[in-house]
Parts: sequence; C-alpha cells; structure tokens
Amino acid sequence: MKKKLFWIFNNLEYLLSMLCMGVMMTLLFIQVVSRYVFGHSITWTEEISIILFILSVYIGAIGGTRRGQHLKIELLTSALNPKGQAICQILSDIAFIVVNCFLCVGSYSVVSNLHHYGMETAITHLPMWIPYAIIPLALVLISVRLLQDIIMQIKKLQSGELNQKPEASEEEEA
Repeated sequence: MKKKLFWIFNNLEYLLSMLCMGVMMTLLFIQVVSRYVFGHSITWTEEISIILFILSVYIGAIGGTRRGQHLKIELLTSALNPKGQAICQILSDIAFIVVNCFLCVGSYSVVSNLHHYGMETAITHLPMWIPYAIIPLALVLISVRLLQDIIMQIKKLQSGELNQKPEASEEEEA
C-alpha cells in the first residue's frame, strides 16, 4: 500500500495530465459521434476540451521539469566533468526560476484582471480566471520542482559524490 502511494505521488503530474487528456478525448469523441450520427452538436464539449488541453500541457510541464526533461542545452555541459555539470545545472535552474517569477507576476495580473472584470467563457459561463489560474500555479510548482533539483545537486556536491571516479568495468580490465 505504501509503495503504491509513493508511486502515485511520484507520478502525480503525469497521472493528472493523462486524466485531462483522457477526458478531453472522450468529450471530443462524444462530440463527433453526436454531430455525425445524431445530427446534433453538443456545444460545451469544445470549450471544456480546450480547458482540459491547457491543464494537461501545464501539468505535464511540471512533471517534465521534475524529471529534468525541460528545455536545456547540453552541448556545452556535456564537455564538463560531473562537478561542472552539477554547477551548470544549478545555475540553469536558478535562471529558470527567475524567468518563472517574471512570467508568474505577469500571468497573475492577467488572472486578477479576468477576476476583477468578471469575464466568463462563452458557452459554459465558467469564470475565465479559473482556467487561466493554472498558468501562475504551474509556474510556482515548476519552480518548487527546480528548487528540489537545486537542493539535490547541492547535496551531491557536498557529499563528494560527483568527485568520485567511476569504477572500471570488468570489460575494460580484460
């Protein structure tokens, strides 16, 4: 039971993203069947599908960041030793957090304006600030994952784990 909960927590972002995509695909399938088989269009499915797609992308970005699958250039860092790579990773994560802070402030002002002016979606009349709120929330959660990575890299540097030379394999000895 504990192992399953740990697995769910470790893969939460991917599970939520997958759930959003699954519900979105189901709604779009129902929409297509409804339109072509029954000749009646369900108007709200497209709007909800767009919101679910946006949720899926941002939640997936959180998971990708946690696993180090975010956008980065490895051409220069691959030429460095492990200690240099860790330092570059820390600097890269710090730069990413700074950019996230600027984006978060800007997207928060958009969300607050949508809330202030009472904007709603066209069909479902859902307040627009609700789907837009995923953007600053996702940026904050991405920054939390980056901070976790920075802490992990610093612990590796402090423990000397990155200074150790890899052990020669049996094939190299022969």
